[in-house]
Amino acid sequence: MFVGSTGFGCLPFRGRGVEGNVVAFRVFVNGWKLWSETQHQVRWKEHELAMPALAGDVARIQFFTDGLGNHEWAWAVWGEPKLVGENGG
Repeated sequence: MFVGSTGFGCLPFRGRGVEGNVVAFRVFVNGWKLWSETQHQVRWKEHELAMPALAGDVARIQFFTDGLGNHEWAWAVWGEPKLVGENGG
């Protein structure tokens, strides 16, 4: 299981607000999209994702962020990502 959080923030610049700032978070495992979510509120958000069983295969896990819409001065980060569970070996 993946446990972690996503964070979104925005720095207002020269009188501009944070309206229209949206970021996307995505998790891929072995090239397949496992999870995707957009976030527009400036805050941390906790997540737990069930990981697929990959008996006999190596798990290639990728974490992506993507600025959508008006992404000026926006930032997106993963907070303390970790895998938890039992070792099947």
